[in-house]
Amino acid sequence: HDKNIIALAHQLGVFKKTDYEFAEAAFEWCKRNLELEIRKLNDVDQTLQRGTGTCIHMNSAFAALCRCAGLKTRYKMFAAIESQPMYDLYDAMMQKWYDALGYFSIEADIEVYIDGKWVVGHAGPTPERQAGMNVPITKLGEDSLGNWFEAVPGTMFLTESVPCGVG
Repeated sequence: HDKNIIALAHQLGVFKKTDYEFAEAAFEWCKRNLELEIRKLNDVDQTLQRGTGTCIHMNSAFAALCRCAGLKTRYKMFAAIESQPMYDLYDAMMQKWYDALGYFSIEADIEVYIDGKWVVGHAGPTPERQAGMNVPITKLGEDSLGNWFEAVPGTMFLTESVPCGVG
């Protein structure tokens, strides 16, 4: 219900585009305008003002914009096994943490309900970062799983919001 999120939704064409076209515009805006920064979770309006956040921040912005359009959204959360190119981006300390746990973090794709089906999207990383990792530049409808993440077996779950304790 934040006025800045609503204003951005209007800039992106909410209620003037089809549901899919709007979701695609929201996805692309988040993917291209929010930069990766590891930080504590916060409200979406703060993420938009700052222009940075984790993948969960970016995907939450995408979900909030879709919800402004009246679209149902949910988080598909999982413990992420990183691709080798993503692992290689980490410093030595992060690699040791990853090696000790067998995964790095809790991740989330967003699913948007459009025309009777759930459409997946992961609004981060930016196209430049994906190109640097030598992975496909994903679009709305393409999953992060299989592109730069795999899920630790048994960790995937669907939820309408980020659970307490994540972040």
